[in-house]
Amino acid sequence: MAKLIKLGIYNQNFKYIIFSICCGLFNNTLSGINYYNSFEPLILFNSETQNKYSSHNLIHQIFNYFAIFLFSIYFSKHNEIKLSPKEKSFLSRQKMRISKNKSFHITIEKYSEVSKPYLWFIIFLFVLFEYLIDKYNCTFSHLDFWMIELIIISFLCLKILKIPVYKHQKFVLFFNLFPIILKIATIILSFKGVEDDKSTNAFLDNHENLKLIYINYPFLMIIGIIMYFPLMAVKSYTHVKMKFLMDSKYISEYELLKLYGLIGGIFSTIICIISTIFECKEKNDNYNFFDYICFIEYNNKKYFENFISFVTISEKVGEIIIEILVVILGIISFYFYKFYSMMIIKFLTPIHLTFLTPIYYFFFKVILIIYNIFYLIFHNGEGKLLEDPKTKYIKSKFFLDVSGDVNSLIGFLIYLEIIELNCFDLSYYSRSNIIRRGINESLGSIEIENYTFEDDNDK
Repeated sequence: MAKLIKLGIYNQNFKYIIFSICCGLFNNTLSGINYYNSFEPLILFNSETQNKYSSHNLIHQIFNYFAIFLFSIYFSKHNEIKLSPKEKSFLSRQKMRISKNKSFHITIEKYSEVSKPYLWFIIFLFVLFEYLIDKYNCTFSHLDFWMIELIIISFLCLKILKIPVYKHQKFVLFFNLFPIILKIATIILSFKGVEDDKSTNAFLDNHENLKLIYINYPFLMIIGIIMYFPLMAVKSYTHVKMKFLMDSKYISEYELLKLYGLIGGIFSTIICIISTIFECKEKNDNYNFFDYICFIEYNNKKYFENFISFVTISEKVGEIIIEILVVILGIISFYFYKFYSMMIIKFLTPIHLTFLTPIYYFFFKVILIIYNIFYLIFHNGEGKLLEDPKTKYIKSKFFLDVSGDVNSLIGFLIYLEIIELNCFDLSYYSRSNIIRRGINESLGSIEIENYTFEDDNDK
């Protein structure tokens, strides 16, 4: 009897997934990673001053974006130098062939000009919705139903890129709907966690922590879920179009990253300037919706972001040098995180990039647990390991989240064909079986030709 489960063929391009996860995790350790304050935070430079610096996430993003712009220009020119004359000639012929097929007898330069506005529009959408989704996840905790995004992006890949969805891949898409139940359970626990709340403040619990925004305003949960689907749809569309631009229009990953860095840098700088000028509220005012998005305090006022607050955090030379080091390490790790993400889109599919989110958070939690175990060992048991008296059901929530991540990891391994399921024809279109059928057909053809040749000789 054939094995129901077997290992498939490893694709060399899977290395981009590993590299992207590693760079992303390292980048996050610069600002600190935790799970609702139930662990000792894992942060590369842990001090009160550095924690203040790390809260200025948008300013760090400005450095990251403009660094991507400069790095992409450098690596693009370096890559062009490495191309042989034959490769440059081939790329030129390919671009001209596309132009002729569209009945436009134009030069390469003109081709680039025609594509430029469209290119800028796609990258702007990518930057904008990446930013909106990040703020959504920070505000509407537990309402990120990424499982639905897999179905959306698979549909777009089929319609735009003509990438078929095979039987084992369809199985994975439905298999990954199971974590929706876990998400719903987590949301229910969030509501149960404030059942005994005696606080008269609509925004604070008994421990004076901000409640989830939809706890006292359930209608916001419905609005949040409704908002999530168009956010995911546009994000998926931009990923698919970038794949289309790289495959069909011969736009290099460096060109896309260059525009991403430039547009992202300008966009973030404008937001920082506006938010530096206009405060959200007075620090001592009653709590309101702004407390969910405005965390920067300066001159007894709260801001979404503030340049002046950032540059006046510390006058100590040592702390400033550490912050400069954090910025340098941040821009390097962020660049390679985005570069390898672009490689996933280019050499695999945008669907693989969508899978990256739950897999990333699985390793995020694993590293956090390992770090905290060692922390307890080296600090004589003093520390936190899934302990937060201010948050009820924290262990149950963590278990539900990890279960969803493990479910996603299994599904991803099946989708990557690292694990093959030999039942219900789920592995019929796997790479290993396609290769095997091709070899058998080739051998069959050779046998027929030999038989025919021998039969002719007998005559």
